[in-house]
Amino acid sequence: MTQPRSITRTDALDINSQLEREMRAWYMALLDEGNPTMVPLTNVRDATTVVPSSDAPSLLTLRLPEGTRRPLFVRFEQPDHLIAINYGTLPSVSNPFDIAPQAGWLTPREVVVRGAKGALLSLLATVDPGPSSYQLDDRALVTP
Repeated sequence: MTQPRSITRTDALDINSQLEREMRAWYMALLDEGNPTMVPLTNVRDATTVVPSSDAPSLLTLRLPEGTRRPLFVRFEQPDHLIAINYGTLPSVSNPFDIAPQAGWLTPREVVVRGAKGALLSLLATVDPGPSSYQLDDRALVTP
């Protein structure tokens, strides 16, 4: 009597890996471009480095920690309110009459702030929680 034999194929598509890559890409896009109310915001203040500008005393550069995907709001002692971080623009120092604090973000790891004083109180951002963790609001699953 002969023994049953089995055949194992190793050249097939790895559907699970493909689905994991697609889910990860979708989640990174949600963190980078999606509605910020659908993902948790993390205060990355403790891991952020504040660097004063030598050229303009009213400018500060905030160096963001690894894993930060999209900085959204920053708050200092003065003014004590959230400052929205604008994408693709830097704060202007050319208009001395524009005294409203501004924040801009051009590079993946730095935010530039103008007109803020005192200690950095918070920097709220979307953060990558890791390769197999997805934190989101259920509404994100049905939003086109």
